[in-house]
Amino acid sequence: MKTLKPLPLFAILLLTGPGLTQADTAADEDPRQALFRERREIEHISHHERIRILQQADACIAQAENWRAYRQCEQQEQAARKALRQRLRPRLQALRERVRALRAERRARSGQPTG
Repeated sequence: MKTLKPLPLFAILLLTGPGLTQADTAADEDPRQALFRERREIEHISHHERIRILQQADACIAQAENWRAYRQCEQQEQAARKALRQRLRPRLQALRERVRALRAERRARSGQPTG
């Protein structure tokens, strides 16, 4: 199964920023700002959850008294990371769709070919 890696914050800015000029109207900037805020919120959640997962794993490993217990800690950490990715995936996919739609709309307005 292919795992999705979180898109870095700068990548979302690159996706929403190319081709934009100061001549863009204020109405055009609102969707970009909303996309930025959404991405920032997703990253905030992701970072805090990953920190929590690592802290739990660290505490578990510190208490492990044998290889089996250590391995169980590692498996719990892996499962928690996977659950976090699955929980955030719908929001990330929705955000990517909104970015694509905004870019397509901008290209359509500027007369640029799509694709």
